[in-house]
Amino acid sequence: MADKRTNPGYLPGIDGLRAVAVVSVIIFHLRAGYLPGGFNGVDMFYAISGFVVTLSLVDKKFGSFGEFLSFFYACRLLRIMPALVVALLATFTLAALFIPEAWIGVNTRATGIAAFAGVSNIVLALNNDTYFSPATSLNPFTHTWSLGVEEQFYLLFPFLMYWRQVRLNSRPHDAWSMGSVVGLSVLSFAACGALTLIEQRFAFYLIPSRFWELGLGMVLCLSMPRWKNLPESWRTAIGLLSIAAIVTSLVLGESTGFPFPLALLPVLGTLGLICNIVAAPSGRIAQILATQPVVVCGKLSYSLYLWHWPVTVLLRWTTGLESWWTQALAIGLTCVLGWASYAFVEVPFRHGFKTAPRGPLILAIAGIVAALASGAYLESRFTKYLTLSVTRNHADWYAEAKPVKIGPGSRCGARLEKSSFMQTNVRHWIPEGCGVSARRVFVLGDSHALAIAPALARLSADHQIEVTAYSRTGCGFLTLNQPLSSTSDCEAYGRALVSKLNATLRPGDIVWLETLRMPRFVDQDGTFSQASLVDPAQRSAATKEAIGILQSFSKHGAAIILPLPMPVLPSLPYRCSDWFNRNNPICQGGPSISRAMVESIRAPVIQQMRDIAAKVPAVELWDPLPILCQTTSCTALRGGRPVFFDGDHLSGYGNTLLYPAMEHIIMAADTKKGEPLQKGRPLS
Repeated sequence: MADKRTNPGYLPGIDGLRAVAVVSVIIFHLRAGYLPGGFNGVDMFYAISGFVVTLSLVDKKFGSFGEFLSFFYACRLLRIMPALVVALLATFTLAALFIPEAWIGVNTRATGIAAFAGVSNIVLALNNDTYFSPATSLNPFTHTWSLGVEEQFYLLFPFLMYWRQVRLNSRPHDAWSMGSVVGLSVLSFAACGALTLIEQRFAFYLIPSRFWELGLGMVLCLSMPRWKNLPESWRTAIGLLSIAAIVTSLVLGESTGFPFPLALLPVLGTLGLICNIVAAPSGRIAQILATQPVVVCGKLSYSLYLWHWPVTVLLRWTTGLESWWTQALAIGLTCVLGWASYAFVEVPFRHGFKTAPRGPLILAIAGIVAALASGAYLESRFTKYLTLSVTRNHADWYAEAKPVKIGPGSRCGARLEKSSFMQTNVRHWIPEGCGVSARRVFVLGDSHALAIAPALARLSADHQIEVTAYSRTGCGFLTLNQPLSSTSDCEAYGRALVSKLNATLRPGDIVWLETLRMPRFVDQDGTFSQASLVDPAQRSAATKEAIGILQSFSKHGAAIILPLPMPVLPSLPYRCSDWFNRNNPICQGGPSISRAMVESIRAPVIQQMRDIAAKVPAVELWDPLPILCQTTSCTALRGGRPVFFDGDHLSGYGNTLLYPAMEHIIMAADTKKGEPLQKGRPLS
């Protein structure tokens, strides 16, 4: 079926190119500073795939489109799915055992399940995190985005190739089939440029802006008769320029110019080297890439790629990946697992079913993959029963926004309703089984407002109070370190929330302001925060703004409770309390902080709060510190139970500790007849 004069057959140098691509990606993911542009290895893979997949079909003839589809998809499914599914299932299991649930991993399950269907790139694109953000670096399925792009390319590829066959059957030299691929590639490159400027993560993850990389590989293959007999001088020049382009792309780091136009460097460089290898298979470049160790690495490249990222992420979650020995461990595990996947999964499936009926084979593979994806989903749903982490005690660790059900010993419950406001999480607890008090509580803040959800639910049930919590992660309400106008992403939300409260509040209501107002030592992803100096002018403007907003609330007869800042911890309890993670470098700050240091850090904020309370009589200050820090230090654990989930969010047990005092301050709030709160109450 193949014309030997057209198809050059197996080219070991192309496997050598695969080796360069996968090693670049692995080095980058091990530590970006080692090879800042190593992520361009994926673009090299795209160019190689476009060429190689086209080459495998360029001279084959099929009697019908159905015959073509069954042949193509049977080959692709056998090539991609067995190793991918094994890696996904193993990763789901290991993640359940060793990765605690947290908001930073909220997209992990969805990404992994989507990878079974080849759409994980879409899930990641719809998430707000970029490829280079901490959240994606801790997601063990992030790397499957590139497979999603390639699999989506395969939805269009058969139509292009079969149309070419149809055209060539009646026209020995047809330009339309080639022109269609060129035209789609040009359109894709234009889309890549537009999306890079408008929304870079869409340009990075989605097939419309990536098609051109695989499409140019197709074009190179289809135009092979025109260039494979290039003169030696041309081959040499193309080879040297291509090497320079690839090296440049690998040493350049993350940029706003990626993927447009900088992805051109690895793609054109790879295509140039393919051109050199095909035109001169015995040339120096081809021979270097065809050396045995390099070729072996290239043959293993798919399995190495599948396994390197889960290994890297699991080590980040457990031992850390900063020391030489953990990096060596990552490389060793990747090589062993990659070889095992190649030898026992890839090769047997790729070569063991060649004679099987293609239609039934495709249906069988699809059915098995769907069944295993369902199993992986169920496994992820039961993580709290499978995990080896102490966080399996959900009630203690997780401050979850749940309804309070009416139990045998209580008369009342609280139903939970969820909604959104300006892309903000809204939780509304409505008393059930009893009457409803005229008093209502509104909680405004960032993620810390949701971290007191168990206490709010209990308050609603215990006192028949409607409680509504507005929490927008990353958008604190009245942080007091800068006015709303200084944070453009959150200003519209803050202004809209003020307007909504002023239209909603009535005498007897209580407004609780729960927002992080202290600098962090470490973020939930383990990134060490650098506390920046707050401009005194900004603080002054923020104080003045807060006074105006809170005065507008008080005019409606509402009481306002302003909690003084809670402690911040130098490490993350949920990531530092297990035998397999407590020696992680992110835990070096330890599980406690001195109370004196906490007092020192929060002193400027407390002064602002006192100034606000002096101007707004309806404001009551309340200090949770004496409850959370009962000695000279503030500790993450008390009696083996977590007070905090991470460095600054309360745990479920922390809510239990704080609830009696919260209940007292809310129920004691004086809002009779809309009069301002009585002053003189102690802070604790």
